Amino acid sequence: MENTLRNREFEEAFLGACLVNTQVFIDSYLTVTDFSTVDHQLIYKAIATVHADTGKTDPLLVANQLKKEGELNRAGGCDTLYQLQAPVVETESAPFYGREIKKLATKRRICALAKKAIGQAQDGESDPETVAASLELSLKQLEFEQERLESYTVRQLAKMEIEPVKWFIPQVLPSGLTILAGPPKIGKSFFCWNMALAIATGGVAFSSTTLEQSYNVTYLSLEDPPALLKDRLELILPEPEEKPNNLHIIHDLHQKKLNAVGLKMLEAHLDETASELLIVDTWKHVAPQINSKGTSYDVDYESLIPIQQFAHQRNMGIVLVTHTRKAADLDNVFNQIQGSVGMQASCDTLMMLSHDSGAKTLHLSGRRIPSEQYALTITDGIWALQGNAQEYQKSELRKEIIEHLKDAGSRGLSAGDLVDLVGKPDNLIRLTLRRMVAKGEIVQPKKHSDYFYDDTAEAEASQIIGFN
Repeated sequence: MENTLRNREFEEAFLGACLVNTQVFIDSYLTVTDFSTVDHQLIYKAIATVHADTGKTDPLLVANQLKKEGELNRAGGCDTLYQLQAPVVETESAPFYGREIKKLATKRRICALAKKAIGQAQDGESDPETVAASLELSLKQLEFEQERLESYTVRQLAKMEIEPVKWFIPQVLPSGLTILAGPPKIGKSFFCWNMALAIATGGVAFSSTTLEQSYNVTYLSLEDPPALLKDRLELILPEPEEKPNNLHIIHDLHQKKLNAVGLKMLEAHLDETASELLIVDTWKHVAPQINSKGTSYDVDYESLIPIQQFAHQRNMGIVLVTHTRKAADLDNVFNQIQGSVGMQASCDTLMMLSHDSGAKTLHLSGRRIPSEQYALTITDGIWALQGNAQEYQKSELRKEIIEHLKDAGSRGLSAGDLVDLVGKPDNLIRLTLRRMVAKGEIVQPKKHSDYFYDDTAEAEASQIIGFN
């Protein structure tokens, strides 16, 4: 048991990194007693003293400090210091070693406290209540030590080597937690399959966006059976050689939710498959039950924050699919997402699909994405990006107006007629008509008269109203 509570190799690697890179020591929150052996405690104490005096952690200065304290031989001598720093080729792993050292030190302290409490209880010198209270106080003090606040300066931040964000689909889907919402039957699952297949193959997303590389993907399909998924696969990627081998499908989580237990189970699968993107279809099947006396905001936030942190720790993407309410919100479309605004607050990226005339609209917003609206169409299961939603809608509106004017021929149509036929707001139709006339797309022979489609219609209209 004792050997499992200490790891000399981790301690040696961490001390060597401190001697090679002063920043490792600066970033460390370890104490002398976190090290399991006397020689390591002496070396770390000397490193701390040298840094306090000089701002450095140079091995020669540390050796001189140990010699000054008369502890050089107990620490293993100069050869030991050399052996600690000589094999170090990188120090990026040092934070991991530091965390593991702290965990083991905490376990040793807990065992020591429990052993002390057992001894006191067996001796009978103290009553059980006193022993229990003393143990509880010690454990709380230990917990407080573990929760000490860590900080770094802006200068340290500027020097940090931080893993860059992954863009699974450029300017659409970054790493982190993403909520994808939409009304029933709009095609959310097809949308997810389009993304998953494009990302797994490193191909083209939404018929327009070329992806720079492929990523392993896991699709948690909790509503659609294999037969339906196979049909969708054949529709989107009919050629056998196009089907990826790095898109993994899970249908059953064995009634587990995405709480600590569920995430741990998923972690094993993600490690095994090296998956960097997880799509969960749908959130309601895996949302954990939170026993909270707080508001619905608190419940949603507490449910999602562990998943967001899980995504950040692994630098991966997680997409949670959910539904929208029927009621529209003109101020913020994302308020239509089922649940409280705690859903929005706890994620990194928001996606929402909505119906629109002639197309669907993808509403996007997030910490790394400015608010955008894209028009998409879906044909035979394949989603295609058509560009900016507003521009596309204007284009579609113009097309619809022209079609109605073509049908009307030489009779023409008034602005009121077109409002009734198109079903759009009066001011939008009239503004669009004026712009189309100015661009020569349609004609209006005279102010306040009817509108016509082309030059022929304009000539016919001129004769009708007495112009030659």
